[in-house]
Amino acid sequence: MFLRIGVFKTYCFINFLMDNLHGRKYTKVLEKNLFDITWSPTRFKIAETCERQYYYNYLTYPKPIAPIFPDMAFGIFTHIMFEKFFRPFDYKDPEKAGKPKYKSAKTFTNAFFGEWKRRIHAPKKEGGFGPVRWKDKDEPYSRWGTIIRDLGPTIYERYVKEGPALFVELTLPVLLIDGIKLFVKMDEIRSKLIVRDHKTRAHEISDVVLRYDVQSTVYNGAVSFWSAENNEFGRKIGADEDDLARLKEDPLHLYRKITFQHHYLQTGYVKEGEKRIIKIIDAPKKDDAQFINFENSAIKIEDRLRTGEFLPNYGNHCDRCIFKERCDDDSRKNIATYIPQQLEFFRQAKKIAPVRERTVGQMKFKFPDSEKVKKEVEKQLEMFR
Repeated sequence: MFLRIGVFKTYCFINFLMDNLHGRKYTKVLEKNLFDITWSPTRFKIAETCERQYYYNYLTYPKPIAPIFPDMAFGIFTHIMFEKFFRPFDYKDPEKAGKPKYKSAKTFTNAFFGEWKRRIHAPKKEGGFGPVRWKDKDEPYSRWGTIIRDLGPTIYERYVKEGPALFVELTLPVLLIDGIKLFVKMDEIRSKLIVRDHKTRAHEISDVVLRYDVQSTVYNGAVSFWSAENNEFGRKIGADEDDLARLKEDPLHLYRKITFQHHYLQTGYVKEGEKRIIKIIDAPKKDDAQFINFENSAIKIEDRLRTGEFLPNYGNHCDRCIFKERCDDDSRKNIATYIPQQLEFFRQAKKIAPVRERTVGQMKFKFPDSEKVKKEVEKQLEMFR
């Protein structure tokens, strides 16, 4: 039955049942302290774009059922394939560590496509994508299968030539910087102070966007602060002794030196006979003003979220929001998205509950869980020693 009516209609039907049988209990607000928000670049971008989208994504349970777009599924998938490209260290066969798992570009491309097909049909707990907004049942194979066959050989050649990164999918400890909490997970860190992020996009990103991109600002800052905290990590990624000495007085020193790269994989339309673009794009170097502007923006957004009211911000971005149908439905039915207790507190309280100390621009930082993460970093370094 569900195969006949399609994934999207099934999603609408399930939402209808939950609305009517459970009185929207699934939108119950999570027990979250809005005075203790931890930012990632993704969370920040969502909250900056639309507070209601932030509400659906992070403050409700279970999260409203929302099929993702095909390019989102492909982006998730390519990150997994990059992460598994090289063999990790194995005491039984240490000589294979850091070598490709695939013998040729052809075997890699075939494995790439085979794993893609498996994940399309697999349940989420087995690595599947969950509901996806395919245009038709052939799209995963006709369009995205063609893209995989186009990209596979070039990806293989590039990675064999470059070799493994120092760190893959590295999670740094939560950083408390000037009263703001940050959490980052980076695709790759390579030698010579290179931080790389994989991007599957229809069109190449411009230098202007890269210059002010909050992701590169946060990543560069987090790596610089962690190098100031853990000098051994700084040495591993390419900082010299002079850099480490400067970090003691200026924890943003490496932030200005790090090269942030977009590994761009073109997924848009290409003319017959043309090759898909795969290229490394170096972002312009960062300056202190961008990090301080991020801090100020984060504080303003936190203050808005703490009111407990999450208003929609309508615009072109709505067409790319996975919660658009749910948001429109809530608006039509005049269902407000807010946290009653939080809203009431802000309306009646004479004194706002104490918040973290704000010291924007002073670069006062600490890593509350640094010892635990140091061990995880050492584990990753063992993989390709």
